Amino acid sequence: MWSAVSKEMLVELRELSVIVPDDLANYLALLEKLQCVKSREQIVATALTYYKMLGMHDWAESVYRVGGSRVLLVDQGTLMEMFHSLTNEELLELGMRSALRRKIENPNLREIDTTDEKNWSLILRDLEIMGWGLFHLVEGEIRIELCIIPAPYLIGYLSTMLGKKFKQHHTRIPHLIVLVPEFRERERKGSERRGKGFELTR
Repeated sequence: MWSAVSKEMLVELRELSVIVPDDLANYLALLEKLQCVKSREQIVATALTYYKMLGMHDWAESVYRVGGSRVLLVDQGTLMEMFHSLTNEELLELGMRSALRRKIENPNLREIDTTDEKNWSLILRDLEIMGWGLFHLVEGEIRIELCIIPAPYLIGYLSTMLGKKFKQHHTRIPHLIVLVPEFRERERKGSERRGKGFELTR
């Protein structure tokens, strides 16, 4: 048995004692030996943070739920094979249908107006929690990193979810997808034709 006491717990004079099986105890010892973490207390705090964030109280042995919705764990190769069998038009339509279904089935999304720009950060954070990648909202543009999902699907999904039509702005930065509102993309192309180039900053 070992005790894990976080700073917050110390302030409230609370102590948490946890009994773990040998395999987990050995794993904790290995992480400490390799200096992957500062302490066992940090491991517990991190684990509880993700437990809360992912809503793992809804996870059963064979059924996983995040935010009230059932999720499936699919490896990248399988997912890419599914996407590769679809055309860009089909991916766009699939993204739109997926967004509509998620808005209906996810109880957290039913409570907010997803088309209100004040709530866009919540929608993008929901995708990050689901492992879609990193989403940055910059002056109405959506910049996406570490995402293997095809851009047409993302355009359909986010256009439907956020209530605004997006188009992809192609950049020279690898592994970066930039989605801009359609009207802004038209303005940008007009500026480029007039000799006012656009430079993406990060």
